[in-house]
Amino acid sequence: MPLEDLNILDDIVWFGGPKDVRPTVRKVAERARDIFAADLNYPIIMTAKGEVLDGAHRIARAYLQGKQTIPAVVIDEWPEPDGFVESSN
Repeated sequence: MPLEDLNILDDIVWFGGPKDVRPTVRKVAERARDIFAADLNYPIIMTAKGEVLDGAHRIARAYLQGKQTIPAVVIDEWPEPDGFVESSN
């Protein structure tokens, strides 16, 4: 999958949100550690519409390494869930 075709490169995915995660130096450093630990041997998983379901850290690492493409598995539709987990929040 060409990296430039992935809209997620310009999306806010790790900061903000319902918990209003702020991009502090600590949080950015933790995210950077996760990016550099990402294993590019595994493909990203995305929908046919281009939504990335798994692999944002791998995409970021590939981008930082100057790669033009990344392996991807594209699913046509969401699979049925195996079950549900209730949150205490």
